[in-house]
Amino acid sequence: MRNNGCIAVFSATIALVAANRLATSAPQSDAELTAVLAELRAELDELRAATNGSQQWLNEARAEEVKQLVRDVLSDAGSRTSFDEGYETSGFIRGLWVGSADGNFRLAFRGFTQVRYTVDQRNETTGAQNSNDSTWGFEDRRTRISLEGCAGDPSWRYRAEFQTGSGQATMTATDLWIEKSFSDELSLRVGQFKPGYLREFDVSALAPVFADRSSTAAFFLPQRTIGAQLTWESEDFRLQATFANAFEVRSNYYNSGNLRGVPWNSPQNAPYAVLGRAAWLAAGTWEQLASFTGWRGGEFGALVGVAGQVMKRNNNVGVPTAYGDIKPLVIGATADVTLQFNGASLSSWFAWRQIDPCESGLAAANQYGVVIQGGLFVSDEVELIARYEYGSADTMPNGETPVVQTLPSNNGYSTISAASLGVNWYIARQRVRITTDVSYAFTGIGAFADPNSNFLQDGTSASGAFDADGQVLIRAQLQIIF
Repeated sequence: MRNNGCIAVFSATIALVAANRLATSAPQSDAELTAVLAELRAELDELRAATNGSQQWLNEARAEEVKQLVRDVLSDAGSRTSFDEGYETSGFIRGLWVGSADGNFRLAFRGFTQVRYTVDQRNETTGAQNSNDSTWGFEDRRTRISLEGCAGDPSWRYRAEFQTGSGQATMTATDLWIEKSFSDELSLRVGQFKPGYLREFDVSALAPVFADRSSTAAFFLPQRTIGAQLTWESEDFRLQATFANAFEVRSNYYNSGNLRGVPWNSPQNAPYAVLGRAAWLAAGTWEQLASFTGWRGGEFGALVGVAGQVMKRNNNVGVPTAYGDIKPLVIGATADVTLQFNGASLSSWFAWRQIDPCESGLAAANQYGVVIQGGLFVSDEVELIARYEYGSADTMPNGETPVVQTLPSNNGYSTISAASLGVNWYIARQRVRITTDVSYAFTGIGAFADPNSNFLQDGTSASGAFDADGQVLIRAQLQIIF
């Protein structure tokens, strides 16, 4: 069979040679044509004789050499830009994208939806208006659509992201920024974005341990702001410095409110607002530590971070009228650690913030909070999760009378102490994920109430006492990324 194959190859070769000879120098007469055919027949007979001998002219080694030669030629052709028109111009990598052939322009479309069912049971609600002891319902917690890519060349990046959900009638902008990379390590981002500060905020809303961030994190988040952020990132370290219009603060002395989309001349803006964060990647990769989850089969990862913030107010916007004309100074700091193992994770962070009214006779409010949480995979797709959080909003540093409607506590509950348990079912990792969790608050919920994602506000007892406890929160959420 091998000889027959060789003969077929040689026959085809001779046929090609014959065709070439006939095409390049056509015979002038029948005699000349007969002579050419006779010469070719003689060469074919010689090759047949060689293959029928004791030596096989085309042995396995020779065949392998031919195969390698073909591979080398194809590889060389693939590396030559003269044989194609440029880079790919469309595809699907974490979302649909299109781009120019030279790679200088790119537009990616991405998005996700989180649909949630929530049940909340409170013991004391008489102090809150239009509330019931048991509250439940479905909601579209978040639906986001993002357009991102590069323009001009890959060093100029952009993102325009919009969100709806949790009672929003229309979509609002979350991220609106442009970023220039000066090198592999240094970049500058301007626009509206999440500043580097609190670890639980740095991790995407797609990848928290539970269905949502903790109530304590929601209280200390700087939220999205408008400004400029300089980032330097090496293999092991990341430094971020942000200069912004303002960042969000919740306290008796100053409530900034939503700072997204605020114009440059808004009275909500501060004379200065600065945030900074430093992170050390002790093990693993930056991409790996972008989430809290320690997947099965994953390598060990460790991240340690610290951050600080300073902001000065120059007007009375957001200051309750009960305090008069004050111009608070806000300073704060955080520290965090994240560990990932083969099938498990553990993370914790601490935050402290002081709001100083800078007014004689008014004490500064000192706020702090701590969160510890972790997960353990019991199969490749199922993860058990647990969390404990504690926080103090120090909402009445001057001994104010509780239930002052203009203050963030809105009742007598200034602290939170809560524990949570749950389970994640990763049907397609984060792309299709179901989370179910149960949280229990050991204290009454006031300053740390977060109706968009966590506990609701408690009220007073029938006698007017602030003694509520035992609030239960149950959530089930389906997430899909498209």
